[in-house]
Amino acid sequence: MKRVLSSRPPTVATKPVDDSILPERGKYTINIMNKRFRIPVWPIGVAVFLIIGFYGFVGYLSTMGATDGLLLMYPAGEINTAAIPSIYLQEGGTLAPLPMLMRSVSIIVGLGIGIGTVKTLGNLERKQAEDRLSNIEDQFPSALFELGNKISGGTPVELALEDAAKATSELEISDLFSKASENVTEMGMTFEQAIMDKQYGALRQFPSQMIRTVMKATIESSKKGTDMASTAMLTISRYLKNIHKTQEQLNDLMEDTTTTIQMLAYLLAPVVSGVAVGMSQTIITAMTTLSQSISEAQVGETQAAAGGLGGVISGFDSAIPPELLQFVVGLYLVQLLFILGSFFTKIKKGNDPTYRSLFTGKIILSGMFFYAMTLIIVGMLFGGMVGSVSQVAA
Repeated sequence: MKRVLSSRPPTVATKPVDDSILPERGKYTINIMNKRFRIPVWPIGVAVFLIIGFYGFVGYLSTMGATDGLLLMYPAGEINTAAIPSIYLQEGGTLAPLPMLMRSVSIIVGLGIGIGTVKTLGNLERKQAEDRLSNIEDQFPSALFELGNKISGGTPVELALEDAAKATSELEISDLFSKASENVTEMGMTFEQAIMDKQYGALRQFPSQMIRTVMKATIESSKKGTDMASTAMLTISRYLKNIHKTQEQLNDLMEDTTTTIQMLAYLLAPVVSGVAVGMSQTIITAMTTLSQSISEAQVGETQAAAGGLGGVISGFDSAIPPELLQFVVGLYLVQLLFILGSFFTKIKKGNDPTYRSLFTGKIILSGMFFYAMTLIIVGMLFGGMVGSVSQVAA
């Protein structure tokens, strides 16, 4: 990650002047009886985790009396089947592999979806506000060019504001010039006061560090005459357009890397993780079933050979339970998706905490869904094949 990021050229990113003007991260607005309330999203994430993980928590608590150990996991040795709910048992009174495995899956998926919910809801409104600000910044070079063009003809800055506002009326940035023009004509402010005044200045509606910096430079230039102000506006406008082109070229150059990361995060990592856990459960189930079948074989001369092979296969009872492996792989997947989200954001947007949190939340939500679906499909498909083979062998 460091090696790839070190090759990324620096570009301009949206940065508000005052964060208090934009929606606070980590909160979401709800409407109750025509009243808007901003609530923290972490309780929603905790609630989602507890609801989805309810099956797992109850499952582990309900089977604690079946063995002398703290938790019952498949496969197990001597167990008290009377203390196990029927949902975790199959025909013959043995443990059902897939329902047992789904206990740990529900906890991990609940954790992932809870984190994804917090990341997504907590940054959704902030992202919308920053997108609006970014869109205004994209419009700013064209609007600044129009203002500089008007001034270059000898029109005073205060009068050119109204003409520039009309010329850019279809753009949202035109409100900046309209408000400044109103301040000049109705309140008798100077160009600097109309733009920068803390209480009535036009920049109060546009909390962009880039716009504020450019307008400061423009104001300083206007103090030296309209020719200097016009030259500064036109030069800065061309400079900002070139930066935008650089950003577009950068996105094109890094497209292969970003596409690979998205494919890995949205699909490959969850599917591979689900297949790994599902096949582990299938292999343990097959070996356990085969061991039991061989141990029960009482066929003349093959009894000794069967007993020897059964003793070897019985060693799988001490293997890592699929549920425990699922906990490890599931937590690893959540961490991997978080890392990939941070990596993708730094390549695509630089240091943008809002975009990083929102993108990370989305890929975690998507990843948990595909992970659970893959694991269930693999478990049901190959688990059914193992069950059919064991019945034929019996």
